Amino acid sequence: MQKKPMNSRTLIAALLLMIPTWSFAEDVWGPDLIQFDLEGGAKIETMLWISGFSYSSTEFLRSAGCLNNKEYIGSKELIVALNGVYKGMRITSESATEVLGKYLRSNYSCAAYNQQRNTDSGADAPPPVR
Repeated sequence: MQKKPMNSRTLIAALLLMIPTWSFAEDVWGPDLIQFDLEGGAKIETMLWISGFSYSSTEFLRSAGCLNNKEYIGSKELIVALNGVYKGMRITSESATEVLGKYLRSNYSCAAYNQQRNTDSGADAPPPVR
C-alpha cells in the first residue's frame, strides 16, 4: 500500500499545534490588547480612534522636525500607554488625549513640540512673524 503525502493544510495545522501558546502572549494585538472602555464604544471603534491619533501624532511630530520619515508613533504603543493609566476603566476621548499628549511629550521630546505656550491673554504678545 502506498502512503499518501500529507497535504499542506494538515501540515500547517500540526505545526501550529506544536507551538506553545505562551509564545504568542507577547504579540497580543487588536481588540484583545485594549483594556479600557473608550466612551462605551466597540473595541474596533477604539482601535480606529487610536489609529487616527497615531497617524496624526506621527505627522505632527514629523512636521515639527521631531521624527524622521522612517519613525512613527505606533497604535500598539498608544494603547499600552492608555492601558497603564486606565486599565478596566471607562474613559472619554478628552481624557485619553490628555494622557497621550503627556506620554508623547515625555517619550518624544524635542524643542518644537515641548515649547511652552504663552498663558496670558495674548494682548502683549508680539505679532506673528511673516
